[in-house]
Amino acid sequence: EDCTCRYCYHLYKDPVLLQCSHPICSKCAQVQFSFELLNEPSKFLPLKTKHKQEKTPHDEKQTIDISCPICSAKTTLLVTQGITKLQKDTQMIENIVKLPKPPVKM
Repeated sequence: EDCTCRYCYHLYKDPVLLQCSHPICSKCAQVQFSFELLNEPSKFLPLKTKHKQEKTPHDEKQTIDISCPICSAKTTLLVTQGITKLQKDTQMIENIVKLPKPPVKM
């Protein structure tokens, strides 16, 4: 199996699974999540009233979609949780560990 992230094109680092079951580096998923969050900040900012921030009833359910770099399927993440609920790809981690080590330069 290919052990190269299709987002950064490096060996997977701390791979997680998207909802489509394809892997991505956790940092790559975080980059996508942060980009989407910064792309439309007004969509996610709490409402301000009378010098204080108030939560709206839907705050806990605001979502961001990130795209799979392999199949383009969307993975929906809660804004309040970010990528923390993405499952680690233990199979890919095992595959990476089994890769031959590069020769040591002397």
